[in-house]
Parts: sequence; C-alpha cells; structure tokens
Amino acid sequence: MRATRIATGVVCLASIAFGQGSLTPPGAPSGTMKTLQQVEPRIDLATVAGLQITQSGSYYLSDNLVVSNSIGISIGASDVTLDLNGFKILHAGGQSGKAIYVSATRNITIKNGSIQEFEDGVYMYGSDGLYPTQGARLENLNISRCTGYGLFVGSMSKVINCHFTEVRGAAAVFAAANSSIQNCTTDNSSGGHGFQLLSGARVFNCSAVNSGTDGFDLGANSILQNCISQSSTSNGFLIAENSSLSHCKASDSANIGFSLLSGAKAVDCNAINSGADGFKAESNSAFQACSATGNSENGFDLSSNAKVIKCTAVYNEGYGFFLGNSSIVRECMARENFGGIYAGSDSIVQDCIARNNEWAGIKIINNCILRSSVCEGNSHRGILVDGSRCVVENCTVSENKEDGILIWGGDRNRIIGNHCCGNKDGIDYVNVPHDNFLDGNTVMNNSGYGICFINGVVVRNTAIGNGTNYNLTGGHAGSIETSPSGAGATDNFSY
Repeated sequence: MRATRIATGVVCLASIAFGQGSLTPPGAPSGTMKTLQQVEPRIDLATVAGLQITQSGSYYLSDNLVVSNSIGISIGASDVTLDLNGFKILHAGGQSGKAIYVSATRNITIKNGSIQEFEDGVYMYGSDGLYPTQGARLENLNISRCTGYGLFVGSMSKVINCHFTEVRGAAAVFAAANSSIQNCTTDNSSGGHGFQLLSGARVFNCSAVNSGTDGFDLGANSILQNCISQSSTSNGFLIAENSSLSHCKASDSANIGFSLLSGAKAVDCNAINSGADGFKAESNSAFQACSATGNSENGFDLSSNAKVIKCTAVYNEGYGFFLGNSSIVRECMARENFGGIYAGSDSIVQDCIARNNEWAGIKIINNCILRSSVCEGNSHRGILVDGSRCVVENCTVSENKEDGILIWGGDRNRIIGNHCCGNKDGIDYVNVPHDNFLDGNTVMNNSGYGICFINGVVVRNTAIGNGTNYNLTGGHAGSIETSPSGAGATDNFSY
C-alpha cells in the first residue's frame, strides 16, 4: 500500500512538470501609462478667445495676466477647472472690475494663484440676483487689495487654504448656504466682515484680523472650530441660531466678542478684551470650559435657560456671569470682576467660586437654588438674596467686606448649613417681611453680627467669636445656648 501511494505521487509530480510551457518572456512589455494631458487634457487660457470659457474642461494660465477691462476671465460653463498655475491676475487700472466672473451653475474649481487690484476677486453671481453656482471649490488662492469682495461664491462651496488681505468691501469672503471654509485667513478687511456665510456653514482653522465689522458672520446651524477673530471693529463672532463653536477665540473686539442667537453651544472658547460683553447669547445657550477675560461689560451675558459649566470670568468690568431666568451654572469661577455671578429667577448655581469681585460675589433672584459654592474676598457682599423662595445651602462665605449673606426684602428663603467667617456681618437682612428660615449655619469671627435677623425661623445655628453673635427680633428662634448639654433639637449656640 505504501509503495503504491509513493508511485502515484511521483506520477502526479511528473505530470505537473510536463505541463509547463516556455519560461522565456516573448519580449519587452509595451508602455501602458498615459500622460497627464491624455488623462485630463488641459487648455492654455491664452488660446481661449477673449478669456471667455464656454466649454467644460481643464484650463490653466501660462503667464501672469494683466487685465484692463471690467472682467478678466469669464466662466460660463459648468464642470470647469481653472489652474492659475502659480501666476498672478492683476488689474492695470487699479482696483476695478472682476478678476474672475462665474455665471455657470455647478462644479467650478479655481486654484493656485494670486489676484490683486480689482473690485472683486472671484465673483459667482447670476443676473437674477441669486447664487447660481453650486459646489464650487476654491483652493490655494491669495487675493488682495480689492474694494469689493475677495470671494463671492454660491451654496455648497469649499474654500481651502485661501488668504485675503486688504479686501475692503462688505466681506472679504461671502459664501451661500452649506458651504465650508478651511485653513483660510482675512487681514484688514476694513470695509466689512472677514467671513460672511449663510446657514449651514462649516468653518475650520480660520482667522479674521482687523475686520471692518464682524470677524465672522454666520447663519443658522453653523459649526466653527479653531477659529480666531482679532481686533474687529464690531463683534468678533456674530452667529445665528442653533450653531456650535469650539476652540475659538475673540480678542480686542470693539463690541461683543461672541454674539450668539438662541440655541448656541460653545466649548473651550475665549473672549478677551471686548469693548462690550465677552459672550452674549439669546435663550437656550450652552457653554462649557469657556473663559471671558478683561471685557468692558459682562463676561457672560446670557438670556433664559442658559447652561454654563466649568467656565471662568476674570477682570470683567460688569458681572462675570449675568444669567437670565431658569439658567444652570455649575463649577464656574468668577474672579475680580465688578460682580461675580448674577442668576435670574428659577436658576441653579452649584459648586461655583466667586472671589475678589468689587460688588456681590453671587446674587440670586426668586426661586433660585445656590449650593456648595464659595464666596470670598468680595469688596461688598458674599451672597445677596434679592427675592423670595430661594435656597442657599452648604456654601462657604468668608472675608467679604460687607455681609456674608444678605437677604434683601424677600420671604420664604431657606438659608441652610452655610459657613460664614471673617465678614463684617455673617448673615443679615434688609426689609425682610416674614417667614425666612435659617437652619444649621455656622457664623464665626465676623466683625459685626454673627446673625442679625427679624421675623423668621432661626434654629440650630452656631455663632463663634463674632462682634455680637445674635441680634434676633420677632419670628421663631430656638433658644440660644452656650453648651450642647441639655440643649433642645432646635436650639442655637453661642460661643
């Protein structure tokens, strides 16, 4: 059996060997590669009559182009690529006419060159006043010294690695809806916006310096990432509804750093040295890890239903945070502003720090909740409760020059479990009608009163080493004891 198998194997191998043909190649292989001209035939624009492109195709400049009439290059066909090939288009008469005028409807690419001394650099527009060209692509262009637009393009356009200098029209860059801009710059667009885009814009890694109005003016539902506006004559960023920004910076804006309509979301954005508010947003905005520094009005001025998390406001001439009704503020820092945090009615402030502000550290209005926050070193009051039905709980209030906690004219407020140390007065009131509730607070080493109160419930508090530990009038106060031995469940303590 074994011998039979071996013989069979030998026969099979021999059969395979005998089936091979000649291994000598028949000859050198013929060329199969196509030239670039064969793959994409290119047309020298110098051969095109009147520089008017009326057929689809790929065109290129072979030399610098000096223009003396109102239009340098006209593109009237779709599916056109124009490669400036590193050359320059220049107007001989100086800052008039259009370097490239496009009236086609789709798929226009213009790239790799410079444009100078026109009214408009690249202009895509229709005689009907609409934006006819869709899906244009502009790439690696340098456009300068234009009195109108540097770039005016239709919807769904892409602008990549383009730079605009001394464009003094309504905007250095205008793009219709759903366009994207990436790695672009505008400098000294003194007549208008740096970038102006309609709704659905996508803008990444762009900067606008010395804009005549807003650095960035974007429509609704837009996205911006890693963008910078510096020294704009109006707002750094003017952004419409339901847009989002991340890692953006506005510095030295003459008006507002970030002016945002409703539903805006901002993450890790910075507003520095604005002539008005650092951030100003309409209702339902959200901010996380943002900072406002050195602005001439409020750091954050936000309408109702704002949500602010882990943000910082420093050296602002108004409030660090000025928030409308029903807002939420968590883990935020307000330091060395005029006022620290102002929260409108029905708001929640939690785990925040207000330090060394010129007026109140934190001010809350009706139905607010303030928890687990620190107010220290403020030049006026630590916490001001200017309303009714608020809760102030588990806060540390120290070294403020006036009251630690002041209740101003409201009722049914609950002040619970706070620590007030080293202030003028620990807990005080002005014009309090009735039914406020002080429970389980510790007031220590305040130079005036520990607790000065009228017409409320005062129970389970501890006062140590104040100028006067308690000054209570009316209301329902637990007994003031000097030892826990034999004390009742609602008694206060004085040491």
